[in-house]
Amino acid sequence: STQSTWGVYVGGLPHTASEGSVRDIFSAHGPITEVQLKENGYAIVMFETEASALSAIESLNGHEYQEGCPLKVEHTRAAKSSAAVDGQQSKRCGRLFVKNVPKTVTPLALEGLFSQFGWVMEVQPRPKGAHVVVFSNESSSEIALRNLDGYNLNGSILHVARTKGSARLDGEGSVDTRKEEPLKDDDGHSDQTKSER
Repeated sequence: STQSTWGVYVGGLPHTASEGSVRDIFSAHGPITEVQLKENGYAIVMFETEASALSAIESLNGHEYQEGCPLKVEHTRAAKSSAAVDGQQSKRCGRLFVKNVPKTVTPLALEGLFSQFGWVMEVQPRPKGAHVVVFSNESSSEIALRNLDGYNLNGSILHVARTKGSARLDGEGSVDTRKEEPLKDDDGHSDQTKSER
């Protein structure tokens, strides 16, 4: 290949991250030509060789930048859609509306549960045991939706649904509360919607 630099996508950076600190962590894996720090908690690190890029991905994916802040490190080709999504975060990140969360479960614990399916950018508590979980991209939120809708968390069955943004959120929330009893129908509903889309 004639490609002279190899890009690595770095997600999950805290707001305190600086270009220098990112460079420090990644330069252990080889010469870096450029670090592009983006506003939405991610960066693109350009290496001179593919070997350096692959070494960084292997060593640093899941590495905790700070306690409780695991990095998501992948090849920019794999992450192209994630980066594009992060660039227009408010519209394109994957937002899930999660209902029936037990009172004993903290937003941090909920983030831990959901983050096994992708990078969780934010967990926003809502009234009546509901939360909004914001993923960095829609594909991660889809996987989480498939795996966690109907999940038994400390004896409560989670109800997970897509939301298109905060403007429609309250409407969805109020509709959802009326349908709280027949959880099974609800699950059938969301499956139907999924296959139609």
